[in-house]
Amino acid sequence: MKRFLKIFLTAAACCLAYSCNKDTTNSVSGILAAADSIMSDSPETALKYLSSLDSTVTTGINRKEKAMYTLLMTEARYKCWLPVANDTAIRKAVAYFRKKEPESMYSRALIMQGAVNMERGQFISALKSYKTAEPVIAASGDLLELGLLHTRIGELFQMSFVNKQSAISRYKQALDCFRQTGLTDRIMFGDLTLARVMLFDSTDAALPYIKEGSALAEELGDSGMRLIGCELMTHYYDLKHQPDSVIHTATAALCGHDPDNFQMQSVLESMRICLLKAYTDKGMTEEASDIASLICTDNCDRQTYHYIQSLLAASRQDWKSALEHERISESIADSLMEAGFGMHLKGIENNYENTLLEQSYISLRSRYFSYLMVFSCFVCIIIIAGLIIYFKNITLRHEVEKSTDIIRSLSEGRLDTNDEAGEQNQENRNASNKESIAISEEMLKVTDELMEAYYKYGRTKAIAGYVKNILEKHFPKDDTMTRVRKIVDATYPGFLSSLEKEHPTLKEKDIYTISLMVCGFSTGTICALRRISESSLYVEKSRIAKKIGTGMRLSEFITEALDARK
Repeated sequence: MKRFLKIFLTAAACCLAYSCNKDTTNSVSGILAAADSIMSDSPETALKYLSSLDSTVTTGINRKEKAMYTLLMTEARYKCWLPVANDTAIRKAVAYFRKKEPESMYSRALIMQGAVNMERGQFISALKSYKTAEPVIAASGDLLELGLLHTRIGELFQMSFVNKQSAISRYKQALDCFRQTGLTDRIMFGDLTLARVMLFDSTDAALPYIKEGSALAEELGDSGMRLIGCELMTHYYDLKHQPDSVIHTATAALCGHDPDNFQMQSVLESMRICLLKAYTDKGMTEEASDIASLICTDNCDRQTYHYIQSLLAASRQDWKSALEHERISESIADSLMEAGFGMHLKGIENNYENTLLEQSYISLRSRYFSYLMVFSCFVCIIIIAGLIIYFKNITLRHEVEKSTDIIRSLSEGRLDTNDEAGEQNQENRNASNKESIAISEEMLKVTDELMEAYYKYGRTKAIAGYVKNILEKHFPKDDTMTRVRKIVDATYPGFLSSLEKEHPTLKEKDIYTISLMVCGFSTGTICALRRISESSLYVEKSRIAKKIGTGMRLSEFITEALDARK
């Protein structure tokens, strides 16, 4: 009883565990599906869904769900402007999706891996991830994702400081993709992003993109992108040495900004720096000091810090300090340029593309050799088939010659008669000749049909069948045997009858074979008329000789017997 109770409790526990595990799996799958469906439109909500999963739950899910969870979590954090540098688990998701899932999931994982590597400062690894995803996305035809990928690669080139032309090329490709999608917000984003990288090298060329992006921001009512458009116009006027336009544009934008929007702090700092430079250029010392007090130098990089300090020193007319800070700022800029040249992302991209071309060449070469081997095998098969046909034709030719020999033997086979015999012998001779004439007439028909068949089918496999049909038609087995016996009886009267009396064990086919030999037919002719092979004929001759019991070969016995009758 105790044992039964123990077994029952164990089974119940297993069922409960299975049920709980099944419910958990279904719950996780539902949350992942929901988060994936709203990732593009509401990444914040997707992040809340994913964060609701307890760590104890995520550790017990299968590999597929684990990879999906990792990918979605990294995507949600990235789209919510949260740091993803520590999301290194995305590598496992990339490895899984490369083998198990559709290419769309693989490309998404590669893009997120590139974003993680980019935040970690591993620009080369990020570029390789993006380049691996590029042909997959291009093949899918998703222009939006392709445009975003071009933007990310452009950001990488822009950060290296020495590949601006490559960055501009990528941003233009991204903008072209966005325009094909017809999505206004993406076109606006592409315009302003392209304008920013073109601004400092091709100032006038950047202006149309700034105006178009700003106009679309006004149309969409996007305050953040409108503020970025103002920032870019501030830089444009600064580069064109128009301090009044800088002051007017920057002041209007700074007065209408949202102070709680932390994502726009870098944009605001950039406009304040341009405004500080404009006040300094116009000699407005008091205004320059006021705007300088608003600039937070704690979070800016060293180059920007020393550039700001040089502007402040210039506004105080402290030219020595201004020149010192400007020298330090330029030195840092030179170091960044040198680091960019050392990284040389464009060269890495070219090497990566060359590697892909080499792999493609190796693949094409393997296919070429495969096709060459198949073609060679095909040619060998044709040659072998040709040789088989050639030797088969030789065999058929020999069969035709053998058939011709049969016809010749039958048409020319005349039995010798004894001219010194009397009237009885003459009658026998006439009967024999009559039979021979009948056979000769039949031979003419055979010859005509055989020649016609050889003319039509002499080089095909069908000739043997036609020859066989002709022989069956004109020389049927039983009728031919009767004719041959009549010839022997007319030529050598009583020979076969006495042979049958002396050796009653001889069968009808044995007498037929002896009759053909008496007529002088060749071995091939006898085989054709008897429808047997040469080996079978030799065996039959030996068997007949044993029945006769003379101890001689059958051909020798027949020769002596016929000589004795002459």
